[in-house]
Amino acid sequence: MKSLCAIFLIFACCAVAAAQATDKPCPVGDCDCLHRKAEAARKLQHFRTAVEKYQALAVCDPNRKTWADQQVVAVFDEVEALRQQADKANKSAQTEKKRAEKALSDLRATLTDVVRLQMREADELIRLLRYDEALEKCLAAAKTKAGADLILPRVCEIAFVHTETNQFTRAARALDSFRIAY
Repeated sequence: MKSLCAIFLIFACCAVAAAQATDKPCPVGDCDCLHRKAEAARKLQHFRTAVEKYQALAVCDPNRKTWADQQVVAVFDEVEALRQQADKANKSAQTEKKRAEKALSDLRATLTDVVRLQMREADELIRLLRYDEALEKCLAAAKTKAGADLILPRVCEIAFVHTETNQFTRAARALDSFRIAY
């Protein structure tokens, strides 16, 4: 853990040193300093600073004006490319989000269909007075976390039958099992 903290501190110090190196003003007339700072800022993607340094370089050394202007245009091109890349990533993320939402919706619909099928089987078991098997079918369906509104009436019916036959513990166990499942 200590080595991880030490590495973090080293990186933080390097980042601060790099930021300070581009923040210190160049001596008056030191066009090479402006050039270095412009390139460093551009490399760090501090585009505003880079443009400012290129413009200052154009004023400092009129012979480099054309080159500095070209660099300013190149910085704007980089910014535009990054903006387009961000737009593309955003559109891709939106598409993936819609795809995931559709898949989730399809999954929920499928789970509900599975619960409906299991409830048909549970209904048949209830009709045959096989309440314990019907309850197991209901609890298995409850594990899908879908269709509680389809399962609860069957569980209540099973609990009612147990209550009518004075099997209160079994009725309570049926209702508790359903409650725990959801």
